[in-house]
Amino acid sequence: MKHRLLKSCVGLAVTGTIIFSLARGAHAESLTPSTDQAIASSGELDGGEARAQSVWAPIYRPPFPNAPRVRVDGLSRGADDAALALTVLAPEHVGLTTKDQPSLFWFQSKAVRTRFELTIVAAKEVKPILETQLDEPPTDGIQRFRLADHGVKLKKDVDYRWSVAMVLDPDNRSRDVVASGVIRRIAPSAALVERLAKSPSDAAAIYADEGIWYDSMEALSDSIEHQPQDKVLHEERAMFFMQVGLKDAAVYDARTASAK
Repeated sequence: MKHRLLKSCVGLAVTGTIIFSLARGAHAESLTPSTDQAIASSGELDGGEARAQSVWAPIYRPPFPNAPRVRVDGLSRGADDAALALTVLAPEHVGLTTKDQPSLFWFQSKAVRTRFELTIVAAKEVKPILETQLDEPPTDGIQRFRLADHGVKLKKDVDYRWSVAMVLDPDNRSRDVVASGVIRRIAPSAALVERLAKSPSDAAAIYADEGIWYDSMEALSDSIEHQPQDKVLHEERAMFFMQVGLKDAAVYDARTASAK
């Protein structure tokens, strides 16, 4: 599988520099003030030399190269002028899954004491298949929502818009910070099933190579949940995020890796 993976023999300091250079674009305002310092120190070692290591990340091959953008990112500034970014961890176009109950992920740049709501609506439908109030996420960073925990199943070949809303003012819902993306469940091809059977440990890379974003993301995140102290896994996911412009989440994972 090595020829299907993205390799960086540059160590975390260089990884952080690349992510930071990308993040300084359109979404630079959403980075926290400590980002510069975190990235600058991410590769520091005794003697000031950068750590050399090989980092492999799945290469995501978009199934619809010229598809329209459907992802919507949320951004709000509080009274202290601190930016609060909310982003669904999905490609800009329709993202694919082969599962009827996949996990959905989003990123928030800081912890807030407010209500969160998650909604899933099928294309051409008015009534959501799911509309639920979430427990307040305890920290900033990457959040996970398992459809299996709520008994919701996606039908094949149907586009669903899913959204996460931070309700900043229950009496004025126009102030909600909302992020959303679109997910479509497809039947796995015979080739995909065969590849997974031959190399189950390469699931994240195989799904990415087949253009199945959500399943690749879930496989990567499962590995991190099982080995939360593995800094290389966080670096891999950071580079995975970079491929679809998820700059804030990429910076967050790089900083997390540097702290391990």
